[in-house]
Amino acid sequence: MSAFLLATALAVVPPAAAPTHTVTSGESLTSIAECELGDANRVTELLELNAELLGDPDVILPGWELALPDGASGECPQPTPTASPAPTTPAAAPAASSHSHNHNQRATERQGRGHARVRAQSAGARTGSGLGAIRQCESGGDYGAVSANGKYRGAYQFDRQTWASVGGSGDPAAASAAEQDRRAQALRQQRGSSPWPSCG
Repeated sequence: MSAFLLATALAVVPPAAAPTHTVTSGESLTSIAECELGDANRVTELLELNAELLGDPDVILPGWELALPDGASGECPQPTPTASPAPTTPAAAPAASSHSHNHNQRATERQGRGHARVRAQSAGARTGSGLGAIRQCESGGDYGAVSANGKYRGAYQFDRQTWASVGGSGDPAAASAAEQDRRAQALRQQRGSSPWPSCG
């Protein structure tokens, strides 16, 4: 064969590809050196060949492709990835019983009524010219309150004469909250805050 033909033949023979190893989960440089190179102590060769990739020899990630020194097989058996368990369908939540539903509905309704009462009381305090403040000051909001000497009675601490002057009868402390509020409002319209000098 002429020198020209020999050179041409050599030129068309591709160089052998350098062996590599693709890292999989659970591997370490030591286990790769032992498997690919037959000696765990040859891990330093892997470190030198892959210095740019391996900043920390204790950290290698699945998917990294490591260059192997000449003579390595590049055919080390790869660990078989463990199959992920099939996703389980969450069990359907048991249907709420009608008792539970009714209980929750009643609780929601009670909460709504409670908020409505708070709003009504706040509105009443504003539209009632400060009756709520007077009531709180005089009796702490207790419609059945009676003074120590028994003279002043109910949430607004009416005496019986004043109670009668605004149309009340009987014991002010025994009257309903609505009636006490109504009589107190009438008294306030007649006499302003003078019946409650400390609280009006």
